[in-house]
Amino acid sequence: MRAQAKFNLYNQGKDYLQTQITKTNLDNQNIAVNLSLREQTKLAGILYWNLVFYKEMNSLHNTMIKINAQNKRSAKRRIDSGLATESDRLEFDMTQIELKHHLKEINYKLKILKQKLALILGTDNFKVPEKLIHTHKIDSLISNNKPAPEYIEPLKNKFELFKVKDRLAKLYWTPKVDFNVEYEKYDKTIEIPSLNITDSLESEVVLSLSLTFDLDGASRALKRSKALAFKAQASEMDYNYKKKQQQIELNSQAEKLKLMHHLVHEVEEEIELAKAYYDLTKKEYSRGAKNSPDMLGAANKLYDKNKERLKLIRDYHVLKAEYLAMIN
Repeated sequence: MRAQAKFNLYNQGKDYLQTQITKTNLDNQNIAVNLSLREQTKLAGILYWNLVFYKEMNSLHNTMIKINAQNKRSAKRRIDSGLATESDRLEFDMTQIELKHHLKEINYKLKILKQKLALILGTDNFKVPEKLIHTHKIDSLISNNKPAPEYIEPLKNKFELFKVKDRLAKLYWTPKVDFNVEYEKYDKTIEIPSLNITDSLESEVVLSLSLTFDLDGASRALKRSKALAFKAQASEMDYNYKKKQQQIELNSQAEKLKLMHHLVHEVEEEIELAKAYYDLTKKEYSRGAKNSPDMLGAANKLYDKNKERLKLIRDYHVLKAEYLAMIN
């Protein structure tokens, strides 16, 4: 019977470094999961605010269709009284067709957006508000202006991995130390008559310590170590650059949120002026002082300013969704 056991006493520190590599790779996998969640949440937010936007655009178009119909009736009365020609009514007819055409496009977009948002949420049982509300808590929103680790940690882990692999490659000169234990049991007698020796050998234990040097791979390991050191340095520079770049992007988005918040209030003031201009034009139109192009121009100003407001609020919320995904 023979038995042998081998114990590694020292493995050049490779086991510890390999554990570090495995842990870093696991961290990267977890970061990838969290990053995917952030991206999906951001996409859901973008779809959500576009859905609310088109829902209110639908309401705005229906309102404008009603306004145009009222103006068309006013034009008919003017035509019947001899104050206008048939061309006045045709102006409103063409506008009505155009508004209904846009309304069909809006309803199509609403349908597609609902399907896309339902896919991300995993359910179509959700509701969105009727109105696109502009929030005012801009200062509290941008107070925590720090990048989320998921966007920058993989780059940091990348150069850390190169550093660990560089350390592994540099261990080519260190020996691997193993402790060996051998036990052998004999069932025989050794006889050497010429020397008058007779020995009944029953068992034997051998202890040994071995040092293994990989001299053959030393040259390759040295070259690999230098290459990994350069890769680590390049990756670290890339990490520092991307980190600063992301902070600049966050600062830029925070400033843009402030600007858009200010623009929303400005366009709301313009809407009030557009309403006053439309009401005044309508009165002058009924008195015969204005014609149909004047009425259409006033109505379009009111429509454009309302649309601009909705687009600004939508873009504000979309930017906010992107910003929130990027911060910690």
